[in-house]
Amino acid sequence: AGTGGPIRWRGRGSVTWLKNRWSTTVTGLYSGHYSTSTNAPTPALLTAFPYDGGRIPASLRYDFQVSYQVPARNDGRSLRTWLSAAKYTFGAQNVLNEAPVLVSNGTSFYDRQGDPRMRFLYFQIAKDF
Repeated sequence: AGTGGPIRWRGRGSVTWLKNRWSTTVTGLYSGHYSTSTNAPTPALLTAFPYDGGRIPASLRYDFQVSYQVPARNDGRSLRTWLSAAKYTFGAQNVLNEAPVLVSNGTSFYDRQGDPRMRFLYFQIAKDF
């Protein structure tokens, strides 16, 4: 329902650079080409070609994150002690803001094989207590 065949090739690769308390990671997510089982445009997208049917092209998405690990301190009950030994991370999924594949398969316009989100930014604080 929706695809004419499975994706044969998928992959994820990451490169991480570490320096003192800093780390940076770039991740690439690859999905190979595949075909869909529909080639009829929907009433909502009459000019859907080349979104419908045939071959859906391969895609490559990049994610990025940078982290900083705060050194541990124990000065009593100060704010510095509470904030120490925490890891602060800022990241972005789909850094280049690649649009998702559109397929009119009778159930949706975004292909269920991919990720319909565009660029997504996040901030994370991790700390052990």
